[in-house]
Amino acid sequence: MRFYIHCPCGNEILCTDKQIGRRISCFRCDVELVVEAPQEGDDSPPVEVQPLRLGKFQKRDLAMETHLRCIGISLQVLATAQGVQAAIDVFRGEIAGAVVGVLSTALQFYLGRLLARFSKAGRSTLAAYVGIALVSMLGAVGLSVTTALRLYGRRDLGFGVSDETWLVVLFGGGMAANYAVACGILLWVLLSTRARTVCSPRYTQLIPHTPELQPRLRGSPFFWIGAFLLLLAIIGWFL
Repeated sequence: MRFYIHCPCGNEILCTDKQIGRRISCFRCDVELVVEAPQEGDDSPPVEVQPLRLGKFQKRDLAMETHLRCIGISLQVLATAQGVQAAIDVFRGEIAGAVVGVLSTALQFYLGRLLARFSKAGRSTLAAYVGIALVSMLGAVGLSVTTALRLYGRRDLGFGVSDETWLVVLFGGGMAANYAVACGILLWVLLSTRARTVCSPRYTQLIPHTPELQPRLRGSPFFWIGAFLLLLAIIGWFL
């Protein structure tokens, strides 16, 4: 059974019988309301439920919601891990590194929070942030390749190059390439048409009308990627 409850701001919120007795928030004024069962014998005509028109998407895109929410939550969790590392740096007396860590942590946590709420501004800002990181990682990959070629040329000329130098260059280039691939995937998701639709104001109006639909976070690969990165951060604290 579906019915409407009325908010003091004039907004009508579609509810189901499963929500009776629960508290919900109006997506227009953020006022909390208690869902009460409709009065029996009410002579008011039944309300016809009209689905929202969202262009090519006529229903919720739970898959993209799951991806975006997992990315946002992962950013918040990793930002918390960076905050712990910044606190460790302060304890060790590395004030400069701690200040940079705190600023990066605050920005990353805030953007992750906005994206988890399907904010349009949060998606756009995070896409720009990831784009800058992608350009930086590509530059690091190019620098590693150039350095490797120069070292190879020095070896041909009879100059000795230690194995440690090769290890640093190749490992650094490989890590930069991995980060570049990760940034590219994130940027592809954030700039996709489906992500723009989920983060649009009209789409967010659909979410309170379908409370029975909830994204399954463990169904997204970004959930497991975030868990793996958190595991690596925890291991790094004890090394």
